[in-house]
Amino acid sequence: MVLLFCHIEKCAGTTLVKQFRERLGVRHVDLIPANLNSNVAEKADLTATLRLVPFALAVAGHSIRPHIDYGSAVAKVTLLRDPVKRYISEFRHDQER
Repeated sequence: MVLLFCHIEKCAGTTLVKQFRERLGVRHVDLIPANLNSNVAEKADLTATLRLVPFALAVAGHSIRPHIDYGSAVAKVTLLRDPVKRYISEFRHDQER
């Protein structure tokens, strides 16, 4: 079973991904979809990633979508935050950049 993390901006996901990297090392993978224009990871993207890294225990990315069926060998997880606080945080983050 592979843990599939749907990373939503400004919801502590970067902290969780950092923990995955520190604790799992090469068994953690950041998924980047083949079609960069859509920024949506399809099942084929996950299949290709797991073919390259068959020992992966966790896969994360902003392009992973909770509504897509990635197969029965994955457990999907995400972190949520109060939507108003998340939006304000993202606005401030964008202003700082």
